[in-house]
Amino acid sequence: MLTSKKRAELRSLAQTEKAIIHIGKNGVLPETEIEAKNAFNNREIVKGRVLETSPVTAGEAALALSVASASEVIQVVGNVFTLYKKLDERPPKPKTQKKPAPKLKNTIIKRKKTYEKRSNNRAKR
Repeated sequence: MLTSKKRAELRSLAQTEKAIIHIGKNGVLPETEIEAKNAFNNREIVKGRVLETSPVTAGEAALALSVASASEVIQVVGNVFTLYKKLDERPPKPKTQKKPAPKLKNTIIKRKKTYEKRSNNRAKR
């Protein structure tokens, strides 16, 4: 459960977000629930919009998607709803091994020699 301060903070963060889940004339489908689950793989806050032709209200859609994705409803305003899922609740991403950075020592020495040659040629002129 979220405190009122945390909810207010999340609402302010969600203001600039665009709706990525759209509920159409068919209502909340299983594909929409899967889409909501997948959206939480990349972000904490997900915003959705319910079209006017939809048979469900924004509150009903938010509740259905929050149950399906194990998230919390932050707010419902008009046809727009916002969901939140804490980072710790998501499974960790598999770690990829990083390649070691290439050694630049030889490159720097070559550049230094080239610079010295150029400066010697200029001095001879």
